[in-house]
Amino acid sequence: MAAAFRQGRTNVAIVGGGPSGFYLAQYLLKAAGATLARVDMFERLPAPFGLVRYGVAPDHPEVKNCISQFETVAKHPSFSFFGNTPIGKSHGGTVELSELQSAYDAVVLAYGTSLEQRLNIPGEGLRNVVSAREFVGWYNGHPDHQNLAIDWQSVDTAAIIGVGNVALDCARMLLATPDYLKNTDITETSRNMLASAATTNVIVLGRRGPLEAAFTIKELRELSKLEDVTTRVSPGDISFSQEEERYVSSTRRLTRMMRLLQSLASDSEIPSVRKICNIRFFLSPIKILEDKEKPGNVGSIVCRVMSLDGRPGHRTAVPTNATIEIPTNLVIKSIRYKGVALDSTIPFDNRRNTIQHDGVGRIAGMQRVYCSGWIKNGPEGTIATTMMDANNTALAIASDLKQHVIGAQDAQDRSDLRRILLQRIGETAVNFKQWKSLESYEKEKGIELGKPAEKCTNIQQMLSVCHGTTADT
Repeated sequence: MAAAFRQGRTNVAIVGGGPSGFYLAQYLLKAAGATLARVDMFERLPAPFGLVRYGVAPDHPEVKNCISQFETVAKHPSFSFFGNTPIGKSHGGTVELSELQSAYDAVVLAYGTSLEQRLNIPGEGLRNVVSAREFVGWYNGHPDHQNLAIDWQSVDTAAIIGVGNVALDCARMLLATPDYLKNTDITETSRNMLASAATTNVIVLGRRGPLEAAFTIKELRELSKLEDVTTRVSPGDISFSQEEERYVSSTRRLTRMMRLLQSLASDSEIPSVRKICNIRFFLSPIKILEDKEKPGNVGSIVCRVMSLDGRPGHRTAVPTNATIEIPTNLVIKSIRYKGVALDSTIPFDNRRNTIQHDGVGRIAGMQRVYCSGWIKNGPEGTIATTMMDANNTALAIASDLKQHVIGAQDAQDRSDLRRILLQRIGETAVNFKQWKSLESYEKEKGIELGKPAEKCTNIQQMLSVCHGTTADT
């Protein structure tokens, strides 16, 4: 077994082509490169990069700089990318997880969290009630979300539930001028539809207070400086007790954030601007009401007024008897994403919506199967935390290689099964070179429109471009 370790005969499969998968591959090749024969990445969509491609706001291109690292990984001689290859036949996949387990010495699940967390309140099924996952995917060109059912002509007011960065991204996209977005890679369809909407009022709703808000000062500052938009916070929401003042002053981040929020606080008459964004705290939605003039559409949202219990930094929201009804004709639910097990054999924590593991990435009760990223820890954190987590999983795999937990038993049989598997998916899979052809196509379309790129939003067109059979459509 030691000889096999030195000879580099180990094959590893990574399920998921987003940041977690690419960082995992990068760190694994660094930590155990001499022992590895192949690192194969399987991605459901034809295009790689996951949320970096489909989740980052179009006006934040700097966040996508990590793609250059991922492309370096893709050039490694031991790495292969197989797009358009979903795993888990019970979820529409072409390959079973058990097939990967048979064909690879180790399998890493890094496929993220793809479902929305529901509010489970009355009226959630009304027209013009959507998740941030759908809305963000729509304007970023995700093929799954191009049939977003929003009646834009009726939208003058939007309520966004949640106070994280994604919520402020959504607010900014709704309120930005068409010129602000014209030099980004937002899809032209989305940009035109947003421009046609008469959205002049956005309300961002937080269940707890400003001290618990998850958005960053960068996102808040961007929103506050948006052209022709006034961002407001109620003075009562940022009136702090002495205990809260001490807590705020204990960290530079909170001090700067509260100072900015206080600068936005006003109850005075709105100046003559075209649009307004109100950030409102201590409100928890309890039901969504139908528009009486447009049956089936959302007309308002009813919120419970909340109070907080506990000391700052450890507070929970407590409902009061008071409620408030807020007129709105669009509701965007910017709450947590939800993970799902792609195979019934995966030990899944249905409360946390994550895979059960040992703390570093070894999946409980499964030999040679690991996890990384949001499906491991839940949908939170930044690119930096994703990097650190991927490194932890990679180090666990490297340690198991050295300890022969992952060994060369049946190595030749596994290699033969891998070869048979890759032959089977060869005609439908998209390799990295083919993806680069699609990327070039999108950039060419973007140049025609005076923007960085115009993404393909249709799976069949993406595959036609990748496989060299496209007509210019």
